[in-house]
Amino acid sequence: MEEIKECTKCKRALPLNCFSKDKKTKDGHNYLCRECKKKQLKKYRNSKNGRATRHDEIIKYKAKNRDNFRAYTALYRAIKKGIVSKMPCIVCGEPAFGHHENYSKPLDVIWFCPKHHSDLHKGLIDNQEVKRYGD
Repeated sequence: MEEIKECTKCKRALPLNCFSKDKKTKDGHNYLCRECKKKQLKKYRNSKNGRATRHDEIIKYKAKNRDNFRAYTALYRAIKKGIVSKMPCIVCGEPAFGHHENYSKPLDVIWFCPKHHSDLHKGLIDNQEVKRYGD
């Protein structure tokens, strides 16, 4: 039989799979159902504190990853101006976005779809394979 838990916000009794996992609670699940948690997060993100927190995170990311951000921005502007055209994924041909091997060369990218880009970063695709696909 499926376990049931009551959401502390909406007071509905729901199966545990309607609650996100949370290691800090006794039963290992959040005290709010996913629907209520989503509403709570949306409300926070739209609040003054939530916007300020997000703004601070973006500023920190840009400072920490200055080269990445500059390369991304340069590529985005080049695509908008028509200097660079988007290409399909070099592995499967699906719509893709640019992957920078070297951030000092912002327009030198390899085009991957989200799936193959993720595989590349997980190490499931190595650089030798990438070079073979590109030929």
